[in-house]
Amino acid sequence: MPKKNRPWLNMASSEETVARKLQRVFAGMKQRCYQQNHDNYQYYGARGVRICDEWLASGTSEAFVAWGLANGYELGLQIDRVDTTGDYTPDNCRFVTCRANNRNQRYHVYGELGGIRVRAVEALENINPQYTSIELGILLHRLRIGWSLEKALATPIIKKVKRNR
Repeated sequence: MPKKNRPWLNMASSEETVARKLQRVFAGMKQRCYQQNHDNYQYYGARGVRICDEWLASGTSEAFVAWGLANGYELGLQIDRVDTTGDYTPDNCRFVTCRANNRNQRYHVYGELGGIRVRAVEALENINPQYTSIELGILLHRLRIGWSLEKALATPIIKKVKRNR
């Protein structure tokens, strides 16, 4: 592709890194929405989630990258659809932290704490504001196999240690 079609190649190194990351974000969106053999197609393309013509029109990621740079993308943020049933469009997308993205899902796992129904992710956040995605995954797994929210939160995660033999 000629350099004139990739304006981010004339950017400073850090801006170029951000633009290249946005290209990968766009590629991931296209895979989820249009490649039936993608692991997450069932949650996006199969449910009718599409990418707007404005971002697809050029046949490259250029329009999306320009939008992302103008709309607050920074390394470490993720693309998020405000309306999880809607398409990838400028009006329905934003960049958020992983934690915020975890809260904006079309499904949530709930449990009961002290007789009150709460979202599992919020209960974990109250106990450990710096939780990792691994800790969240373990909590959700425990709930799916039938543990109570109280037990799942109270049981420590045992970290396996590699032993040299």
